[in-house]
Amino acid sequence: MSAKRHVQDTQNGWGMLNCPELYELPQAIGDMPAGTMLLAGNSVPGDRSTTRMALYKSIDLGRTWTYVSTIATGGSHNIGGDPIYILTII
Repeated sequence: MSAKRHVQDTQNGWGMLNCPELYELPQAIGDMPAGTMLLAGNSVPGDRSTTRMALYKSIDLGRTWTYVSTIATGGSHNIGGDPIYILTII
C-alpha cells in the first residue's frame, strides 16, 4: 500500500489522483523481468479539466518508479469522462 501512495506523476506534474491498479509481472515481458511491478493511475490537473491514465514500472519492489507511457486520455474528471470507465466498458 505505501508503494502506491508514493508514486509521483513525473510527466504531467499534476499528481496521481485515483484509480490505482498494481500488478506484478509473473514472467518477463520485453525488457521487463519477472517481478516487475506495474502501476497505472489517473493523473489529473488541479482544475480537473482532463485526465490521463499513466503507467509506471518498478524493478525494486516499489522503492522507485519509472514512467512507461500514457495509456489513455479523457475529458474532465467526473464519472464518465475518466478514461478508466472507457477502458472498462470496451
